[in-house]
Amino acid sequence: MPSNDVGKDLAKIMVEYTDSVKQEVEKIVEDVGQEATAMLKGKAPRKKGKGGGKYRRSITVELSQKNGNAGFTVYAKAPHYRLTHLLENGHRTRLKTGQYGTKAQTAPQPHFAPVQEWADREALRRIEEAIRE
Repeated sequence: MPSNDVGKDLAKIMVEYTDSVKQEVEKIVEDVGQEATAMLKGKAPRKKGKGGGKYRRSITVELSQKNGNAGFTVYAKAPHYRLTHLLENGHRTRLKTGQYGTKAQTAPQPHFAPVQEWADREALRRIEEAIRE
């Protein structure tokens, strides 16, 4: 028997739709986070020789839920997180020549910024696509 209360039926449909979109967004965020981590590990600088690659292996993703909003954070675990800023932006160094040394600048090796830009665009594109369907 059809319901006479259209408002309740419409509210029920909207709740179902909202839950469906929320689940899809959570899945998209998780997928983009995993892809961003893999991409970042591929672009991260690697030290040559023995012990090389520890920084690259320390990169991980953490998924979060705050106030019903899905998100992720890609970061380098301790103690390698200290290198991220130095590698991304370059830094001054001191060579062992002369009484006070010679100062030089290391070249920046941006690897987080391009991946972050890609992840932002890709997540937005996928979420818009999921909402349209």
